[in-house]
Amino acid sequence: MSVSSLVIEQPTLQLSNNGPKGKVLLNWDGRDNKVELHDMQIAHNSPAKITSKKVLLSLHNFLYISAGGKKFDAKDGRLNVQLDDVEMQQTETNDWDWKGVIMKLDAKNFILDSLGKNCATLTLNTAKLNDFAVISTSLLNLRELIASNARFRLAEFTGSYNDGKNHYSWYNTNYDKYARMLSADSFAYQPVKDQQSFINESSWQTDYITGKTRAISFGPFDIEKFIRDTVMDMGVLNIDNGRLTVFRDKGVPRKPGIVRPLPGQQLKQLPIHLQVDTVRVNNSHVEYEEFNEKTNDAGKVTVARLNGQI
Repeated sequence: MSVSSLVIEQPTLQLSNNGPKGKVLLNWDGRDNKVELHDMQIAHNSPAKITSKKVLLSLHNFLYISAGGKKFDAKDGRLNVQLDDVEMQQTETNDWDWKGVIMKLDAKNFILDSLGKNCATLTLNTAKLNDFAVISTSLLNLRELIASNARFRLAEFTGSYNDGKNHYSWYNTNYDKYARMLSADSFAYQPVKDQQSFINESSWQTDYITGKTRAISFGPFDIEKFIRDTVMDMGVLNIDNGRLTVFRDKGVPRKPGIVRPLPGQQLKQLPIHLQVDTVRVNNSHVEYEEFNEKTNDAGKVTVARLNGQI
């Protein structure tokens, strides 16, 4: 059977499934949405197969909760997708495998929570994705999915990540896999707690650190190497207008027996492996402030207009 055009308007879908690993819940209130399928072919012979040259999908008010409790909640988020060369085929176990190419994806205001061991929250303000092939059998295998895409482009990726202790945010991040270059208009890090609360809740001396940059870029960046071996091979790293602040309260007791590592050893303690050819710093600012337990006053050392290359 051939269908030249099929349009489904205002779809509403509710799906609940109790499996061996828990309950899966999917709700889609698509009163403002529609689905378009063009040049669709349906073959009823064994195995059954459905293909479509182009699928246009708008998504709003979408909630998915996995068996493990992971939640993807669109809330006020919107997703517009164009899929090309979509193919669904029934397997011997009566399941359905599918594949297609994301030609255009435009996402706004999405929230993913319960991520990782710390149940972190990823907030996605905007993102665009082009020329990205997807297949159901490797949908949950990020390494395989990235490796199967020789060229794709992620653009206008703006959002934040909060794990309860640390907050990261970035603006207008772009990555081209073919060119292997990653850039962002800005990046920022700070603890979730404010400085005074952070110090008051610390039993021992610790540093309160914040950092931010304007434009930052690095490459060639091998994303497959990072996913496979957690090696952050950054090539040449450029940092413009970086700002690093560190505060320490010497009135809080130092933890007994602690040995402060030198910078080389600190780098080795990072959860990822760094491989950088060159670091270029332009017009940056470093500020160290310390509250002295003897004078009950704070002193500050500032290095401004910092330019350098490592």
